[in-house]
Amino acid sequence: MSPRLFGTDGIRGRALEGALAPLSVARLGRAIADLARERSGDEHPCVVVARDPRASGPALRDALVAGLGLGGARVQDAGALTTPGAAWTGERRGAALTVVVSASHNPPEDNGLKVFEPGARKLDDPGERAIEERFFSLPEIERLPAARATDLPDARSRYLDALALSDRGERLDGLRVVVDAGFGAAAGLASSLLERLGATVTALHDEPRGEKIGVGVGAVFPDKVARATFEKGADLGVAFDGDSDRALFSDHTGQVRDGDDVLFLLGRALAKRNELPGKTLVGTSMTNGGLAAALARSGVSVENVDAVGDRHIAERLRTKGYSLGGEPSGHVIATRWLATGDGLYTALAVLREVRRTRTKLAELCSGFERFPQLLEGEPAPRKPPLDSLPRVREVVSTLSRELESRGGRLVVRYSGTEPLFRVMAEGPSTVDLAGIVRSVREAFRASLEESGRA
Repeated sequence: MSPRLFGTDGIRGRALEGALAPLSVARLGRAIADLARERSGDEHPCVVVARDPRASGPALRDALVAGLGLGGARVQDAGALTTPGAAWTGERRGAALTVVVSASHNPPEDNGLKVFEPGARKLDDPGERAIEERFFSLPEIERLPAARATDLPDARSRYLDALALSDRGERLDGLRVVVDAGFGAAAGLASSLLERLGATVTALHDEPRGEKIGVGVGAVFPDKVARATFEKGADLGVAFDGDSDRALFSDHTGQVRDGDDVLFLLGRALAKRNELPGKTLVGTSMTNGGLAAALARSGVSVENVDAVGDRHIAERLRTKGYSLGGEPSGHVIATRWLATGDGLYTALAVLREVRRTRTKLAELCSGFERFPQLLEGEPAPRKPPLDSLPRVREVVSTLSRELESRGGRLVVRYSGTEPLFRVMAEGPSTVDLAGIVRSVREAFRASLEESGRA
């Protein structure tokens, strides 16, 4: 079986190196074109491409387009656009596949590829494996041919028009909002959209600057927007990640509100209006345990998928007919809009609920009492299977039993997008969560050192 290139959310790594060197990206484009042809039955399938503002984006976009062209694809270029905006565009254009050159929240020196299939759904596992196998079977490309694509100059405006008209085009007049675009794909889009709908906007980091994307700003650092929201006396704030498929919020007191808060707020609101199928929403293993208890009081259930990543949430929503799901990180999927996370739509949904109810965000989130939770990452230059590390296995087993006996839980996994081993401990306030996380991290670090000496 060929090596894995795809992680939790697409292919990511250091831009212009390894699988993301231009000639390799061209070969990936060729493999993607083959999959598009096989799945669509079209000898020259339509493939939509887009990118975030990273400095390496244009070069990798050109390499991707060149490779897609070698595979016979008809390429349409949506330009610099949010990842969900590209997925929306691909769906409206009838694309066999949509490919976004983006590394989401990763550092500016990284880049990657995200692939969507029809229905604006992230590519399934068989599709990812097919691309990987085809990539490794293809001969290396020694020289890049010319990149040829049809430009879609109105992709951004059409996407924003559709967002403005979503949910009956409800307006935001009277709301004062701080927007942190994080120098990413939402720069210039989110602020203009909210102003168009009547909100008064204070915009932060609102230029697309690839060399600064997500550095100390945006959804990965929501304390920035939280502080500005409080200092400016705004009603609430919203921060986006690099490709704007995630959004985190802050209330008027300066408290950060994450994806679990959004699910609590929207889940109750939709259920009250009989717009939540099955009165059930979907979370993941990282969803705070207090969410299910809080929503149960409103007659709403929570189903958690074991795997982390909005792709798995989307699949559960599709197979069960549910309409709302998300992660604490800010990926929220509302299928009445799109089958993937869209930070701009999430922002609209929350803002519209605040205005509709004439209620502060802090009050709409009240009643959700979180279980104390601690999430930390340990550098993982290598990622051996966790089952192959006896010391980690033993420590995790012992501490998991201890936590579960007191109503808590312990989740360990590798990041699918970064070289990190993640440890999440959750439990009552009487439990030393910091000590538990520290013990697991130490066991992992020692195991890597031992295996390196072996």
